[in-house]
Amino acid sequence: MKQENTTLKSWLTGSTEKLNKTGVKSSRLDCLLLLEKVLCINRASLLAHLDDPLNKKQLTKLNELLDSRLNRQPIAYLLGHKEFYNRQFVLNSDVLIPRPESESFIELLKKHGLSTGNLLDIGTGSGILGISAKLEHPNLNVTLSDISAEALKVARNNAEQLNAEVSFKQTNLLDTTNSYGIILANLPYVPSDMKVEKELDYEPRTALFVDGDGLDLYRGLANQISGLNTSSPKIAKPTFILTESLLSQHAELNKIMEEIGYSLMGSDHLVQLFRQRTAT
Repeated sequence: MKQENTTLKSWLTGSTEKLNKTGVKSSRLDCLLLLEKVLCINRASLLAHLDDPLNKKQLTKLNELLDSRLNRQPIAYLLGHKEFYNRQFVLNSDVLIPRPESESFIELLKKHGLSTGNLLDIGTGSGILGISAKLEHPNLNVTLSDISAEALKVARNNAEQLNAEVSFKQTNLLDTTNSYGIILANLPYVPSDMKVEKELDYEPRTALFVDGDGLDLYRGLANQISGLNTSSPKIAKPTFILTESLLSQHAELNKIMEEIGYSLMGSDHLVQLFRQRTAT
């Protein structure tokens, strides 16, 4: 078929078949999203004009994006954004793609009434957790921290786009220059030898994988927290710590937190909430 005669419907049908053959489960949805991006129209308008022809420029761009998706580049990177907690966050390959299961951080904050005080989002990446926490609980004083300057640029962009008044700190794990009552820690926890989907090859490896059992960064964070009262006598230990890890890692992570004086207060799927036992 000549390019000038290619309609939205024919491109959608053919491209969906190609993605299906590569094992992409969301093939039709992905193709619809690419059409929406290139044509700058919403879903309703798209479906109402499936018989319209694509021009050469549109077809070229669509096929470029399709080739990337056929190579299993994540659809979120191709679109340049991802929804999290009913908000659109800008992202690129410098940060992880937000996962729906991480919304449990926000759900646990709400469930247990953690709506005031100083909150630190460690390893913030695109800023989804800290920004969402701030927008859901405006009385929180939120700081986003990450070891990656590139990630913090993405987080700043999202904070500006969503009008979230938050602070930023480039540091490794805990910011030991200030006291925080609440810590959100979605640290890398996937064991490096674990078999994962091909799309993960495009995400920053150091933000995903850890050697051994996958919990070494949480052990490092626990060591920092346990040393606060001695190395930083004016910096109080956090009262609440929220973590995300595989369900198979929960028992060991619970043990790590128990050893530094924290007890499990609640959980929601992959996310656990710990409270300092000595807190009043």
